[in-house]
Amino acid sequence: MRIGPKPALLFGFVLAAAALAVTAIAWKTRPPEVRPESSAFAHHSLYSQYDFTPRENVIHLGTQPLWSFAGNVMEAMRRDAVLKKELVKLGLKIRFHSFLTGADINYFVERGDLDGGICADMAIFRIASRVPVFIPVLTDRGYDEIVARKVVQLEHLKGKRIGVPLGTSTHHAVLDGLRLSGIGEEEVAVVAMQATEMAAALNEGRIDACGIWEPLTSSLLQSCPGSTVIHRSQYLGFLYFTKSFADRHEQAVRQIVAAHVRATAWMLRDRDNILLSCRWASEASAPLASKTESPFSVDDMVQAVVKASGISRGALIPSSVLKEGGQLHRELDFLKRRGHLPPETDWLTVRAMFDRTILQNILVDPARYRLEEFQYDGGKGYECNASLRPPDDPKAGFFLGLRFRMAICFGLLLMGVMTGILLSVAFGFPLTNWDGVYGHEQTSAATHLNVVADLKKERFLLWLEQRKANVRALSQNGIVEKSVKELERMVREKRAEGISPDVFWSSIPREPTYQSLLRRLAIVMGSYGVFERIRIADAEDGVILAATDGIALGQSVADLKAFRQAVMGSRYEWVDVILEPQTNRPYMNVATAICDYDLRERGQHKVLAVVIAHIDTDEFLKPMLYTGGGVGATGEIILVNEDRRILMSLSHPLASGNLARELEHQIQGKHTQLACMGKEGLVSTEDYRGVSVLAAYRHLPIGPDQDWGMVVKQDKADILGPVWETVGTTLAVGTAGFLISLIILLAIVNRLAHPIRMLSQTAEQARRGNLSVRAIVGRKDEVGRLAESFNSMIERIQGWQGVLEARVQERTSQLQDANDRLAKEVDKHRQTEEERHRMERQFVQAQKMEAIGQLAGGIAHDFRNQLTVIKGYAEMLLRRGLVGEEGQQYIEEILKAANRSAAVSADLLSFSRKQTLRPNVVDPNDVMSDTVKVLLKTIPENIELKIKRGPNGGHILIDPDLMKHALMNLVINARDAMPGSGRIIIETANATLDAAYVASHPDVSPGAYVMVAVSDTGEGIAPADMAKVFDPFFTTKPVGKGTGLGLAMVYGFVKQSGGHIAVYSELKHGTTFRLYFPRVDAVVGAGLAEEEPAPPHGTGTVLLVEDDPAIRKMIRDTLQDYGYSVLVADGVDHALVMAGEHGGEIGLLLTDVIMPGLDGFELSRRIVSANPAVRVVYMSGHAAEAINGKTPMLTDVPILTKPFSAKALAEAVWDVLRKTPNAGN
Repeated sequence: MRIGPKPALLFGFVLAAAALAVTAIAWKTRPPEVRPESSAFAHHSLYSQYDFTPRENVIHLGTQPLWSFAGNVMEAMRRDAVLKKELVKLGLKIRFHSFLTGADINYFVERGDLDGGICADMAIFRIASRVPVFIPVLTDRGYDEIVARKVVQLEHLKGKRIGVPLGTSTHHAVLDGLRLSGIGEEEVAVVAMQATEMAAALNEGRIDACGIWEPLTSSLLQSCPGSTVIHRSQYLGFLYFTKSFADRHEQAVRQIVAAHVRATAWMLRDRDNILLSCRWASEASAPLASKTESPFSVDDMVQAVVKASGISRGALIPSSVLKEGGQLHRELDFLKRRGHLPPETDWLTVRAMFDRTILQNILVDPARYRLEEFQYDGGKGYECNASLRPPDDPKAGFFLGLRFRMAICFGLLLMGVMTGILLSVAFGFPLTNWDGVYGHEQTSAATHLNVVADLKKERFLLWLEQRKANVRALSQNGIVEKSVKELERMVREKRAEGISPDVFWSSIPREPTYQSLLRRLAIVMGSYGVFERIRIADAEDGVILAATDGIALGQSVADLKAFRQAVMGSRYEWVDVILEPQTNRPYMNVATAICDYDLRERGQHKVLAVVIAHIDTDEFLKPMLYTGGGVGATGEIILVNEDRRILMSLSHPLASGNLARELEHQIQGKHTQLACMGKEGLVSTEDYRGVSVLAAYRHLPIGPDQDWGMVVKQDKADILGPVWETVGTTLAVGTAGFLISLIILLAIVNRLAHPIRMLSQTAEQARRGNLSVRAIVGRKDEVGRLAESFNSMIERIQGWQGVLEARVQERTSQLQDANDRLAKEVDKHRQTEEERHRMERQFVQAQKMEAIGQLAGGIAHDFRNQLTVIKGYAEMLLRRGLVGEEGQQYIEEILKAANRSAAVSADLLSFSRKQTLRPNVVDPNDVMSDTVKVLLKTIPENIELKIKRGPNGGHILIDPDLMKHALMNLVINARDAMPGSGRIIIETANATLDAAYVASHPDVSPGAYVMVAVSDTGEGIAPADMAKVFDPFFTTKPVGKGTGLGLAMVYGFVKQSGGHIAVYSELKHGTTFRLYFPRVDAVVGAGLAEEEPAPPHGTGTVLLVEDDPAIRKMIRDTLQDYGYSVLVADGVDHALVMAGEHGGEIGLLLTDVIMPGLDGFELSRRIVSANPAVRVVYMSGHAAEAINGKTPMLTDVPILTKPFSAKALAEAVWDVLRKTPNAGN
């Protein structure tokens, strides 16, 4: 962007009018945004010779050889002898087919000819919306870039024309970058064009900037001198398969993914491998290039692959891009808004197609998948030096002048031209590529800063890769491995002998093995001269086995992030920066695993220890980055981690005057945020001192899922100071010359241009509405004829055309405003309706569950009363011996059926939240362990049961028995969902449900919870069944295999315990139930009561109050069998009369709770107040929660829950009476 005046008087008013006219015409005639033609129909004739048969035992994959890095990897896989051998074992072969674009591959996948292929993110969404696919691996991570001329910052693109290929990731990246800079899409002109057209469009001035990607970026920069990259945004590429193929050939998919990992590692080992893969890609693309113009050369391809290799090392799909609101989610919404995807395309459905587990399983077992066996068939050499054909230079020009009379002014006008040249030298010339001294210097400064930033980034990544290689070489040294094994053996022996740690750690340095290992570490430190110290820690507990600083022996480094990552990801080197506690100085840790080579030869994998190399960042890293200069006197390089915290000391104090501390101070600003998000560019901003700077930000891919940022900045005053001095001198000279020429020119032109000025004034009056005005015709030359023509034109204008047009325009504006307001109201109404429908659905669901719960509770209560009678009399028949041996068997079957019915009744009450709870503060890990002991007997050997105990400290207030019952129901359901093999995981963890979660789950309160989860790898739950999984009696099991009350019981128990339950399921992948219980402080729970002997026959008088005659008779007979005297009352009034008559005899009141009139609580209170010696036992078919609105019950009084056994009844009566001295006298 140029700053300063323009040579507006260079050719007078004619040049200014021409510039405005050209700009207006270019704006009004900009190409409309149109959808590109699907390449499936544009290119499918190129592939008519492809043979997609046979389909039975041959895997057909589509590849894009012209897609740098991803295409090169696929070409290496095409020649992978290991892959071919592994597929032959499975009875399969593989065939690769070359295509120009991902849309072409999708076309043949949808048609059924291909089993999968490679595509960028946007193409993946298109095929996923039409065909179920399976996406296991990331093939590429590159950059979409914005290239511009005369513009060095995104903020300056407002009102400019930007060329983009519509509906691509580049299109989204351009709009996303503009949005981050505060520019809306409507504030720029989007010009639809193919990527190969952009170089010519930039050179011809048809566009001001364009969105493009490598390797086309390099070709464009060469073809358009003066252009520069002003913004970068990361795009992703994937290898995918159709879901039907992945389900049928899971092992084949694993071998293909392993081949991808193997090919990537092979390419990154050597630059010659990259060159060879590029030649293979050129050979594969040759048939296509013969029928369509190749967009770039092989040299461009090699350059692009080298660039991409720095960010394409990890094939694991980053979890961050799969999050809701992440990069892929935003891109999918973008395609839906543009109409490139059906509106019903659902993010969660697409998200379920991505799978990270297959690649994770492959990486932890490298021997099984032969990840380090590189066997690639050779290919013939191929060289191509072709490059993009530069466009023809634009031809433009015009001739200005007034014939005859203005010819005498040419000499004086020449002086004005010279003045214009001076101004053009300073600020550039309109409608040309010349930017002037100011624009050139500013662009050069920005370009220089970009180059410096790229060099610093390359130097840092190269330096870091060297350090990783140093540590990797040390970890793979056989002597080091043996020494570590020996040290671990000695430590284990000394620990087994019971030797004090202080004693045996002090003796370790005297061991020859330790001294030999220490000498080798010292040699490594001396050879590289970078490492401050090197430590080797045991992989199991993090204890330091060897260290160049001997004081660290025996200390644990298990809490270091680099240590934990190295243990988990043993194939990589991990980098972290920490503050040394003793010196409070920042150190960089480079860690990697030492693996057991002997086990690895046998196809096993074990991490023995971790090598941790420490580097002083201020002593080595900072000088390394500043070596070579390039940032000027006020320049500075800032290195930040993924949290935007500085990793090196700053050169200046903060704006507050304080010094920033490493790993504590966070650099605010959009540039560091964009750098850590994987974007690169240049921005004008204020730094941490509040000083205006020009900053180039760069993305540093440190490792898998580990992104740092680098900012190279320089004060604007330092950059633009010399420029303004040059511009000032040029302007001073130009202004003086221009004023002299203007004075002379005006004196001469004033006489010559007088008739024209009079005609202009007349035209201005007519323009303002005075149509009665006429021009004076006093000459016979061109001006006279022009005046006559003007008068004729005015006379032909009729009426109020101008007024009518003004009114039409005003009315149009009013209608447009009304339409805008209506659109806003419609959108607001739509959002309101959606929210109302959502709330209605939640309300209806809550009402339904409440109604079902009330119905279930009522049924269970009546059911329990009948079961009480059945069980009581069946037990009485057995107890009294009234039936023979055969009859006794029948009675026992009746009791079993009654007990099963009682269990169903309990589940109904649990769902209705009316079950009697006996809550206690417990550790969920203990409950889980107790439950697993029982479950082990019910889980078959083909199903793995895995336990994940959460951290101690999370306690919950629940009924432990019902909790065990709930876990058993969930595990049994999980078992039944896996008729073959599978895995069940039971885990606990502390969780916090925040306001955002509560907003979408109104039945939950925010706070601290303990989560208990049960997961399986079964068939999953169909989406249509998700809303009914907790309904009573709903089951998908065959008839006779389930009651449909298991999940209903779990739901009711969780809700009654004040908790929350959530379920997540994916078809063919499994289901997870998460139970959240409020976290409480740990207290000592009540211990289990000691088991007491069977109740003996008792004595005393019992007043029985029960309104159900069948239950009343059964209880009376049972108590009499146990030796008690029983007074029977059929209601409250009768009971009060009998209590008055037999007050001194009654030792115990046995009463139902819910009865007509007074309830059992009020009855007991009256009788006890009259005779305090009377003890009380309650009976109820309801739970305490169902009757807590009644009169409060007496304290410490037991409640017998119906149906109860004769034994339970006798125990309760005997237990209460035996604790009462002289009960029932």
